[in-house]
Amino acid sequence: MSEQPRKALLLRIGVRARRVSLSLGQNVYLYLYAIPRLWLAGAIAAPFSISRGHGTFLLLSPTSFLKLAISSKDTIRKEYEHYLILTAAQPRLAELLPSYRLLQGALFFALQCECLVKIAPADALPPAVDLYRQFTTPAAVQRRLALSDCPQIQAGIRYIEAEFGNKVARATQQLVLNYLAHGKYEVGLAHGDFHSRNIMRDSAGGCRLIDIDCIRFQGIREFDALYFALEQEWSASGRLWTETLGNCLTGAGDNVWKCMAAFDVAWSDGLGVAFFLDRLGQDAMHYGMRYARMHLESVLNALTRTTAEHSE
Repeated sequence: MSEQPRKALLLRIGVRARRVSLSLGQNVYLYLYAIPRLWLAGAIAAPFSISRGHGTFLLLSPTSFLKLAISSKDTIRKEYEHYLILTAAQPRLAELLPSYRLLQGALFFALQCECLVKIAPADALPPAVDLYRQFTTPAAVQRRLALSDCPQIQAGIRYIEAEFGNKVARATQQLVLNYLAHGKYEVGLAHGDFHSRNIMRDSAGGCRLIDIDCIRFQGIREFDALYFALEQEWSASGRLWTETLGNCLTGAGDNVWKCMAAFDVAWSDGLGVAFFLDRLGQDAMHYGMRYARMHLESVLNALTRTTAEHSE
């Protein structure tokens, strides 16, 4: 290839790269290596769209949805592992999850399933409640968790200690210990990333629950209902979940509480603080996410006020 056509090709690649905020190397891998192989294997068909996931490319075509790993931080392997465990232990869950198929090769690792379509957040509550109830059947057992059973919460406490010091971390740890010992919750299968963007429809109109890399086999079920409610408020108002959670802790969470009630889950401050630490820990452990201090302070300030009120 002469120099001029080569520059033209790289320019075209660069234009397409900027559309999905990718590096040149990622674009070369995607357009000159991965897509041709996916095409020849019949894994994708035209037309298809490309977006960016955590450590992945997401390719949606009329026939399939595909996650293609592009970094060591992808969660595809963990998601497929969870899929195999869940469908082997409870075959009925195959009706609620995508029909995943693993695609592997040299420099190639992808997860494929049927074509799925997004559900608008405004329409997501009824299917979310249905999936929540089916996903957590059979009923969770009534038992208590110790802090050692909750690695995400432990990671959240370490996060708070690193950002705000040992005194604040000890105070939040004590609140969550009280919740684990005396709060109202059920232990069982939980999704761990339960929000409207992870609920999609297949070609037959059925609902499927995607992104199962954060599955908890012995988790606090109520976290899923609270997660969904907080993300619904984000979809409607644009407020980050930490701000909304802080409002709940100060008694201004009517929209969240109403949404949670659809799942037969009641709000409590203990649930709120346990979820706060759990999500901080999960985001740090799985995605390397860090939050601005001001976003965390909205929750910690609310906790301080709530604790002071309860002690009076």
